[in-house]
Formats: sequence, C-alpha cells, structure tokens
Amino acid sequence: MGGRRCFLLFAPAVEPRTREILGVGVFAFDAAPREEFFRLIYILGGGAFVLFAVILLVGRFSRDPLVGYAIAFLFAGTGVFVAYPLFEALRLSLTSQGEFSLEIWRSVFQSSQYLSALWGSIRLGAWTATLSTVLGFLFAFVLGRTNVRGKKFFTAMATLPVISPPFSLAFAKAAMVTSL
Repeated sequence: MGGRRCFLLFAPAVEPRTREILGVGVFAFDAAPREEFFRLIYILGGGAFVLFAVILLVGRFSRDPLVGYAIAFLFAGTGVFVAYPLFEALRLSLTSQGEFSLEIWRSVFQSSQYLSALWGSIRLGAWTATLSTVLGFLFAFVLGRTNVRGKKFFTAMATLPVISPPFSLAFAKAAMVTSL
C-alpha cells in the first residue's frame, strides 16, 4: 500500500444466532508498529537470556554468589533503565519515517536555541566536574593525611557531592552559571 509494508488480517463476519459465516472482512495494517514490537521482544528476550547466563555463571564460579548476584542485578538494571533508553533515543534520532536520516541532527545544529542550551550544558558540566574534583581531592588529602580538628564535621561535609546535583540544577535554572 503506497510503498509501505503492511500485513493483512482476515476476520470472518459471523451471524450471532445461527453462527453462519456471512462473509470475510480484510483489514490492512501498517507493519512498522508490529515490527517494532517484535524487535522489542527480541531485545528483551536476548537480555533475559544474557542475564540468566550471567546468573548461572556467577553461581557456578563465584566465591561469594551474593555479591555476584548483586553485581549482575546492578548491571541488568543499568542496562534496562539507562543503556537501552539511550540506545533507543539515539536510534530514533537517526531515523525519519523508518529510514536513516540526519535531518533531526541537522535541525538541532542549525538552531541557535539548541546550540545555546548545548553550550550552557557543556559549561555547567565542566565547571561542576572541575570544582567537584578539586574539592574532593582537598577533602581526601586533609582527612587522610592530616590530623585536623573537626574531622567528623569535615567527613559529613564530604557527602555534599552526593546531594549537590539538585543545587547545580537550581543554579542552572537561575542562569547563574551561564551568565559567567
């Protein structure tokens, strides 16, 4: 149909009282959603097979199976909730109407709004990584190599990088970093 792949569904029209077949309805559906569904099933099935194999191998060859299972669970969670969505987002950004296309990327790199947002994100990431590394080194050096008073306080303060991402986001929304 119009150069697009489709699949046909034949459905009998049945008289409810006599159960006599009155005719057949033929329905044509676009095959793309069906193919996407089966592609997802194959990916998830392959992932489940790999996870099952890893669990068997960890149980067989690990000294401490509980640690091995925890690591396998973390890898599976990362794969399902991080790697797969990123892969799909990249794949979808490289296709247009089912065919390879760089049109989306072309429109992104030609838009000054997207480029401004990209540049702001790069600067925010660079500043955050640099300051976090410097502060982390200073805390580690002072707490590990010196006998400074208030070590418990500084140890508690060393957990700030764990809770700092919301603050970075707040500063970014207030345009404090991009105005530098």
